Amino acid sequence: VGGPAFNMKLSQERADMVRATLIIKGVEGDRLGSEGAGETQPLLKGTSEAAREKNRRVEFIIEYK
Repeated sequence: VGGPAFNMKLSQERADMVRATLIIKGVEGDRLGSEGAGETQPLLKGTSEAAREKNRRVEFIIEYK
């Protein structure tokens, strides 16, 4: 329920932890990136607990090269 800067930092830390966990599990680190979105990409608008819970997520984007 913090401000935008706090939420961006929290979001980035969450993304970094997921990346670190995948590396520990054996995925090559140079194949992974992490990017926090903070409050910039909500699935649900609003400040209700349900909206905050839905927006507190990690998404994976798979890119083929």
